[in-house]
Amino acid sequence: MSEVKDNLVKNVAVAVEAARLTDEEINRREKVSRYRRPGWRDKVAGEMGELAVKAGQKIVDSEKEAVTDPLTGLYNRRMFDAILDAEVKATRRGMASKEIIKQAPMTLALIDIDDFKNINDTFGHPAGDELLKNTAKLFRDVFRESDVLVRMGGDEFAVIMPRTRVTESIVVLERLQEAVQEHLRDKEVTLSVGLCDVGHGIKTGEDLYRLTDGYLDKAKKAGKNTIWHPLRDAAGGLKEYIG
Repeated sequence: MSEVKDNLVKNVAVAVEAARLTDEEINRREKVSRYRRPGWRDKVAGEMGELAVKAGQKIVDSEKEAVTDPLTGLYNRRMFDAILDAEVKATRRGMASKEIIKQAPMTLALIDIDDFKNINDTFGHPAGDELLKNTAKLFRDVFRESDVLVRMGGDEFAVIMPRTRVTESIVVLERLQEAVQEHLRDKEVTLSVGLCDVGHGIKTGEDLYRLTDGYLDKAKKAGKNTIWHPLRDAAGGLKEYIG
């Protein structure tokens, strides 16, 4: 997460530097009579400063578009992959210290809107898009600012929850399910959720994703509108999905 923000800052700095008025440009303008009035240097510097800010903002906007889902405003799959892998690696480093791992676990939730195709078929695709946007709004209302909210594509969402235990995640996800059923009850919306934390058998973000996706599949097969997680699956499922 911070790495991406750092890249944005660097890109803005490059834009500012590229647009900065050089000594050669000042010397060139100094020969033009209309720039010889008092204060001309400050005026030119101000003009170039505005150009630099605009150039920097364009880069920030383009970077944001590259990692944001245009419909919901949540992060997209590209951003998800980068952040998840970084978070898993950071958590694994912490696992070297028992004290750290106790204080800073991390969980991933994969969330599907149940029977979304039926909603699209019944109410139309514009209504389906509106439902996705309203669902994303509920995500923002329920989760913390430190949680990473993602639209993976279609009707699938993901939430990366740093420093959060499975039991704590379950409480928040149940709150999300209740909010969806209350605020989107006209379309009888429910959510199926797969949830998992970083265990000793997980080495990469892809490992965690595959395992959590397996739990999501079990949630759907269990009748939907449910949360499936390691505490419900005593066998762990790790060998089955990661091997």
